[in-house]
Amino acid sequence: MSENELLDDAMILDEDYDDEETLPSEAEEENPEEDPAVRTERLAALEALLFLTGDDGLTVGQAAEAMELEAEEVTGLFDELIRNYLEDTHGIEIARFGEKYRFLSKASVHEYAKRLFQISKISTLSGAALETLAIIAYRQPVTRVEI
Repeated sequence: MSENELLDDAMILDEDYDDEETLPSEAEEENPEEDPAVRTERLAALEALLFLTGDDGLTVGQAAEAMELEAEEVTGLFDELIRNYLEDTHGIEIARFGEKYRFLSKASVHEYAKRLFQISKISTLSGAALETLAIIAYRQPVTRVEI
């Protein structure tokens, strides 16, 4: 194939690709952060970090450093997560205490939580632990070496 034929084929392919729907917008090329998949991944990462910090909570600065993002972007992610957790489909919500964000149970599930913590838990000891206690009870006083 000659060089002119290759150029003609390339021009035909270019004409076929000029459809605006198939071309990425300039904003998408310059700002990949706006990609929905990237945003979803960042929301999931922030949610996981918030879960991992537990009662200690998570500051915007900590999240920004861990996720290598600007504080403003992390604040926007927190705002979006808070809105998502306000839906009735979730039993928890995100609350801000001073500079820290934490997961909390919603008031609608407090009755269930109360019942859960009222359930008496029966502690059982293993056979080895029971045997150790029997030795201690029989041979008092006893040292660890004697057991």
